[in-house]
Amino acid sequence: MNKYGYGRAAAVPLVVQSLIVSVPKSTSSSRASRSFIEVADMGKKSLLSVQSCSGYFFYFYAVISLYPIVWMFFYSFKNNSEIFVTNPFGFPKIFHWENYVKAWTTFNVPDVFHEQPLR
Repeated sequence: MNKYGYGRAAAVPLVVQSLIVSVPKSTSSSRASRSFIEVADMGKKSLLSVQSCSGYFFYFYAVISLYPIVWMFFYSFKNNSEIFVTNPFGFPKIFHWENYVKAWTTFNVPDVFHEQPLR
């Protein structure tokens, strides 16, 4: 039995019908006269639209998730006046590499890593 409650013998005509390439399309627009292939094509189109919508959602979620990390990275290259007064959300106008040098020497980063036990 398959998931629709039919045995294998009942599923064979559906498979054979789906393999037929040249099925004449009906001229009437009633839903009952649509062939199996036309209905299957409609299902593929709706499945593709669901997949594309979920893809757009995941791209949007990735941008929202990564933006704070990029923003923090850019903040590390700005001085205080650029952060609080002139340019809080944009790219740094001048990359202040001395911020990293100052943090490295002020907080003794090599000593902190040297004192951590290796596990």
